[in-house]
Amino acid sequence: MSEHNPYLLSDPRLLEANRTAVAYQLGHGTPPGWLLAPGTGPLPIPEPMAVRPDSPRTMELLALPFAWLPDEIWARYPHETDPGYATRVTVALDAMGLLADTGDGVWYASVEDAPSDADAAARTLAALDGDADDAGTMLVVERMRARMLKAWPGGYPAGEQIGFARRTAGLALTANLALAGMRALDMDAHGDREGATGVIRAAMRVWPGLFPDRPDRDALAAWVSDLHGDAVAAMRLLNRMGLASDGDMEALR
Repeated sequence: MSEHNPYLLSDPRLLEANRTAVAYQLGHGTPPGWLLAPGTGPLPIPEPMAVRPDSPRTMELLALPFAWLPDEIWARYPHETDPGYATRVTVALDAMGLLADTGDGVWYASVEDAPSDADAAARTLAALDGDADDAGTMLVVERMRARMLKAWPGGYPAGEQIGFARRTAGLALTANLALAGMRALDMDAHGDREGATGVIRAAMRVWPGLFPDRPDRDALAAWVSDLHGDAVAAMRLLNRMGLASDGDMEALR
């Protein structure tokens, strides 16, 4: 299974690599705690801390959609879990057409008219901070709000989306745990023991307390077997919600 669905993850090594890549784009040698990667999909989601004036703010930050999102979408609301928050923002990016399939997997869509040099980036950041006016920045902000209103004509329903994302995150986690276990078993069965071990170790880091701790093949196979029914049911619900394709469902059969 390739990672072309923003809600499904069969190889947690990819999520870790994506998180490291985004951290580097944002000027951090190691991923900061606010760059969330809870295993509800292959893409990390930064919290608004990423754009604070006292944080490193690179031009690459402005090439990603997050700093441009309407505040009501990017805000971290009280009582949101990491999986719920990451899923809610991912759903918004998806609904607003801000995710793209690169051919190798899903990634963030490029922001049209994002700053292309350091001076323009400085003007944009000052405008986003509320310290200056910049017509180009406001044009992009208005386009983002128009995307939001196209997806939600009555305005962003934060409370509704928080609940929806919480449920969706639970379904995605159940499916993804099974997918990762099945990938490790398949790699081991085809002689790629090193790859299987890499998937297992990454799964233990991404889903601590949820994925088995250093399982042998038999223990992992038994765990996947026990989880399989719940994972199929979760994938079926994701399919009905329009968040997983029929092809995605085949991965669990």
